[in-house]
Amino acid sequence: MISYDYTWKIMMLGDADAGKTSLTIRYLTGFFLDDLKLTIGVDFFSKTTNYNEKKVKLQIWDFGGEERFRFLLHQYCKGANGAYFLYNITNPNSLDHLYDWTQIIREHAGDIPIMLVGTNSHSKELRAVTREQGIQATHIHNLAGFIEVSSKTGQNVEKLFDTMTGILFDRYRPEVISSYSSFPVNKVNKTVTYRFENINSNKYVGKKKIKRFKSFLKKLLKFKLKKKDEEFKKRHKI
Repeated sequence: MISYDYTWKIMMLGDADAGKTSLTIRYLTGFFLDDLKLTIGVDFFSKTTNYNEKKVKLQIWDFGGEERFRFLLHQYCKGANGAYFLYNITNPNSLDHLYDWTQIIREHAGDIPIMLVGTNSHSKELRAVTREQGIQATHIHNLAGFIEVSSKTGQNVEKLFDTMTGILFDRYRPEVISSYSSFPVNKVNKTVTYRFENINSNKYVGKKKIKRFKSFLKKLLKFKLKKKDEEFKKRHKI
């Protein structure tokens, strides 16, 4: 039986013409398929990769972009570790639903990293959304990163998934959790325990900086020690 150091669930989101399935197929096989059928509901793919000498299994959930499927999204995004929102740079309206998609994800999957991905970067003469607009949208919606890719040429496809893998590795690697081994983290909500960012960075976790979590854990430790001390004194009538 194959074992993995990490298994991460990644959502592929965006409107119907964003190129989610084409991008996924390009990443998995290295081939570009131009005549793919519309995704009905959700398709599931997986790929094993290596990162920092760790074996990582990426579970890629390709969600249908038509609005009639959107009511199903909250069921599938539970347990997701990361997400991509794809838009077609040749479609001037393809960023219109970015807010709707990100709100659903954050409501049902929590504060997971979401990257903004502009597709069809090879179609420069047909570009309707500038790179600057993509960067601006990334900042406005507080997304984890921005990149433009081409499933046709393969430009930045590997880089896209490597970037997300790196973000998730920094977020979930054991070294980050073990940095707090002196605190009773096993008693803390799992959402807190497993969503620590790299303590050497200034990244946000659940919209609060890591210093606030350290302060919270220290207070929790003091409370636990005080309670144990009171129980000891009571037991021994001190």
